[in-house]
Amino acid sequence: MDRQIRNTNMATWDDGSSLLGLGFSHSQRQDPPSNHKQKKQPIGETSADELMKHHLQQCLDYHQEMVSITSSGASTDTPRFVSETRGQQETTEKPHSQNEFADSRSAKNETPQNTADPVEEKAFDVQVPEDAIIKAKAIVQKFLLQTKNRDDMTPEECRSRRLHWFQKEQERYQKALLKNLEYVARKEERRLQHQLAQIQQAKQIETDMEKQHTFALEKRKQMFSNMTKAGIGSTKRQKLEDHKRRKGHSGQDSHAHETAAVYLSSLPRSIEEGTIRAMFESYGTIRNVRFYRHKETQELKGDGLLVYQIRKGASKSDLMELVCMQVSVWWRK
Repeated sequence: MDRQIRNTNMATWDDGSSLLGLGFSHSQRQDPPSNHKQKKQPIGETSADELMKHHLQQCLDYHQEMVSITSSGASTDTPRFVSETRGQQETTEKPHSQNEFADSRSAKNETPQNTADPVEEKAFDVQVPEDAIIKAKAIVQKFLLQTKNRDDMTPEECRSRRLHWFQKEQERYQKALLKNLEYVARKEERRLQHQLAQIQQAKQIETDMEKQHTFALEKRKQMFSNMTKAGIGSTKRQKLEDHKRRKGHSGQDSHAHETAAVYLSSLPRSIEEGTIRAMFESYGTIRNVRFYRHKETQELKGDGLLVYQIRKGASKSDLMELVCMQVSVWWRK
């Protein structure tokens, strides 16, 4: 029976090397065996891949042989290490799988059945589970699928792979498109916020300009009003303004004509009243023109007072603004 087990578990290749269990013997060749009928090496497959294929195929063949021996009614006391009878030398091989390491550790505590027989070696119980065979087949199948060349693929496999790749690309495209749309939406929102801020700023500037324009008009009116208070009769006019603020009216006779006086300065000493009337009569009715003289020499000082009569319904401030603006332009010329 031991001889039969040795012949069953020992495989001899064409080049003379022997395969014991899961590994190679320590005989002539140390390189992995190669079949005469070598298949065409697929594109992209390396020597490491070929070595892995051989190793996995050896594992699968070994487990199948062990299962066939067990099912044929052979003894379960199969020796774990098989000796190679070559040149009257017996060599032992070390275990190459995880299950063999576990069996060897458990076998250390067991006593050999027959230590006196020099031919018979230590025997161990070898039980190959079905899940180990299934896992080995799955590993080989997966490895073959990964290293399979595209030229050897069937049309259905090519179609399924193209469909899978297309679905992956569609998902990636949809994710990129959604991310791009989110970026564009955020950018558009920032642009609209910036545009809204510019509109609000323009409205604020317009409001400020309107306020500034109103303030400038009020200031100009106040300036023209202050100009009429200078010169002769300013005390009397100031009293009238104070009376208006207190009582609400001027305190004069309602039938009396309202007047407006314009103080003239830097006049030529040779100027005459007719010249003044000709210059300022176009703006309104001139009631009186008066020139100021020195008390001692009676010479003209160059100052004068021009009194206008305000028409009914006319505005005093408008008349004074018109006269003062024209005088300023005339003197600039």
